[in-house]
Amino acid sequence: MRVLVTGGSGFVGSNVVEVLTRHDVDVLAPGRAELDVTDADAVRRYAEARRPDGIVHAAIWNDLAGLVTDRRRAWTAYVGATRAVVHAANRVGAHVVLVSTDWVFDGTQGPAAEDEPPDPVNTYGFLKAASELVVSERSERGTVARIAAVQGIHRARPSTPRAQDAGFGYLAASVADALAAGGRFTVWDGPGLNRLATPVLATDAAELILRALERQATGKFVAWTRTRFDK
Repeated sequence: MRVLVTGGSGFVGSNVVEVLTRHDVDVLAPGRAELDVTDADAVRRYAEARRPDGIVHAAIWNDLAGLVTDRRRAWTAYVGATRAVVHAANRVGAHVVLVSTDWVFDGTQGPAAEDEPPDPVNTYGFLKAASELVVSERSERGTVARIAAVQGIHRARPSTPRAQDAGFGYLAASVADALAAGGRFTVWDGPGLNRLATPVLATDAAELILRALERQATGKFVAWTRTRFDK
C-alpha cells in the first residue's frame, strides 16, 4: 500500500509516518516546498504522478492567533486544502483520512458520539468542522479521525523542547523536557481553559488511521471517551 501523508513533518503527521513505515507501507511525505496542499492543481498532479492508495491529511496552519487575524489564509489552509486533497484522492481512487479534533465540540456533550453534531467554540474547531464536511460530502472514500489531547514524541523534531499547547496536547513531553533541563514548568490555569480530556498517544492514533485505511472504513471514528472545552 502506498500512502501520501500531508503535514508529515508535524507532530501528528510525523507519528503517522513513523507507524506506517513500521508496517512496511510505502510512505510519501513531501514537505511544503515539494507540495503546497493549498494549490489544488499541484495536489492533483502529485497524486496522479504517484497514485497513492490512501491520503492521510494531517497538514494544518499551526497558529491559533493567526487563524483569527487572517481568516482568509486560515480558510484556505484548512478547508481549501482539504478540498484539494479530496479532489485529488477522487481522481486517483485513493482513500482519504482527515486528521480532525475533539475541538469540533464545545465539550458539553461528553462523551460525544460519532454522529453528534459539531458545536465548535473557537476558530480552530470551526475550521476542522468545516473540513470534516468536505470529506463527508465530497469524498468518494473518506474517513474523519477525531483525536484528542495527543501525547508522545515529535518524530521529526524529537529533541526540540516545546511549551504547553492551548490544551492538553504534548503536555507530558513538555513537562518532561522542562524537568530534565532543570527548569520549571508553568501549567496554564483559568476559567477559559480545558478542564477534562482523555489523552491519546500519537502512535496509537496512527495505528487506528492505518486500520481505517486497511479496512477501507468510512465515516467518523474518535480516539477519546470524554472531553470538555470551555471558551
